[in-house]
Amino acid sequence: MKWFNNWFRKKCKEAWHAEQCEPAYPSTGANSPVSISRYGGLDSHGLSLNIYGADGGTVLEFRHYDISKDRSDYALHVISQNENFEERVAQAITMEMLRKGIMR
Repeated sequence: MKWFNNWFRKKCKEAWHAEQCEPAYPSTGANSPVSISRYGGLDSHGLSLNIYGADGGTVLEFRHYDISKDRSDYALHVISQNENFEERVAQAITMEMLRKGIMR
């Protein structure tokens, strides 16, 4: 069974490496999300942000990984076209950082 352990270890390393080598910049398609991400382990304890274009506005998706519970928590914020985008993004980021205890 040592061959299986070696094969499995090799596949896990390849999958890990492939995930770590994904491009940090998203494609520029009309419906593709804008993603802000960092590799190297920093984002696993922080807050991830995806921005999606929607009819009549924008959707912000936040993801926070809780290592103690081994669980990802998601939160969505909707910004309509009538609202100030920069102000609402800043409010949403601040709210999520306070909610998750990232900002002290």
